[in-house]
Amino acid sequence: MSTATETFEFLEQLEQNENTIPAELVQEFKDFRKDYDEHDGLLPSGSCPDLLGVSRQRWDQLRDKYGFWSATYFDKTWYSRRQLEDFYKVQRKNGAAAHSVSKVLKSILPAVSK
Repeated sequence: MSTATETFEFLEQLEQNENTIPAELVQEFKDFRKDYDEHDGLLPSGSCPDLLGVSRQRWDQLRDKYGFWSATYFDKTWYSRRQLEDFYKVQRKNGAAAHSVSKVLKSILPAVSK
């Protein structure tokens, strides 16, 4: 079994950058990972309306009314997957529109210019 400190052999042949990842970025990632584990995943804000099957306007209303947990990491707002899933099960179980995988992906991926 290999250890976490081993690198790929091909990396030895590439020019090395002596800079390290900034401490702030490492800390932000650690904080993100802690919250990710605590909430069984984090959802980017852009995907929430499509996951819940609501418009962006309705998502803003729901977010404000229920005060969903959120945090900002990497210049994006993230929401608790567990909390939104629980909300979806209780509040929207009857007659809820199914979420569209393509809409969710389009909302979180950057637009590709042709």
